[in-house]
Amino acid sequence: RHHLQSRRHSQHHSQLAKTYRRHALALAAASLLQFTAVQPVAALPSTQDCRGTVVLVHDMAGSTEQWRDLRAQLQESDRCVEAIAYGDTPATLAWDNVAGVAPLEQSAHEIGAHLADYRGRDVDVIAHGAGALAVQYYLQRAVDTPVRSLVTIGPMWRGTNIGGLNEIETISRELGTYDAVLALEKPVIDPVCGGCRQLIAGSDFLTALEADGLRTEGVRYTDIVSDTDGLVVPPRSAEVRAAETVIVQDVDAGNTTHHFGLVHDPAVLSIAIGALP
Repeated sequence: RHHLQSRRHSQHHSQLAKTYRRHALALAAASLLQFTAVQPVAALPSTQDCRGTVVLVHDMAGSTEQWRDLRAQLQESDRCVEAIAYGDTPATLAWDNVAGVAPLEQSAHEIGAHLADYRGRDVDVIAHGAGALAVQYYLQRAVDTPVRSLVTIGPMWRGTNIGGLNEIETISRELGTYDAVLALEKPVIDPVCGGCRQLIAGSDFLTALEADGLRTEGVRYTDIVSDTDGLVVPPRSAEVRAAETVIVQDVDAGNTTHHFGLVHDPAVLSIAIGALP
């Protein structure tokens, strides 16, 4: 009887783990698929009369439109600016209103192809959220890169634990249900958002990215982290030891801007511009 009860108890927790993981992953995906409006990719800016070139990389499920405020301020400071779009999937091509949701490896390859056009000149990159992960994946593998600095806004260096996703995934692994749940999730989630699962704290992608180094020699890094991010959970998990990290609330004590609003927040934009060489 005791053995039967234990087995039923294990099956109950296994089912709960599957259910909670699906709901939490859906929550994360829904959070990412907001605030989107893809714009055409601009032509490469001319270097004539420019103080420098800044490339803007949007978040997962973001768009080039999210940079309208920062783009205007950078152009006023006589910098050449390009906001690049990346990471479409067959599903997002049909929607025509979401970008950056392909697997991060694919996104990194597309971003790298854009940046390769700048070889021979120094480029500064400002990336939002998961966009920084794709940029860093590219930097880890680039033989020759024009990138001299990377400023991240709401970085997700160690992913998100929103909705307790990391704990749910850990329970699923311990119960031996992870592979079975993954087999069910992949055909449903990946065609829509191939990178969503990669953002879960402790994912294979994030583990490998950190193992290969969250800092690339020769590139200057500044991370802008907010205590009220809401998507990066916990927010201070984005801090990288021995790195330049600016906490938004240290600059603007009353700031309560969420992850998706950071790219429009005046204090954050001021920090980002000030961090450029």
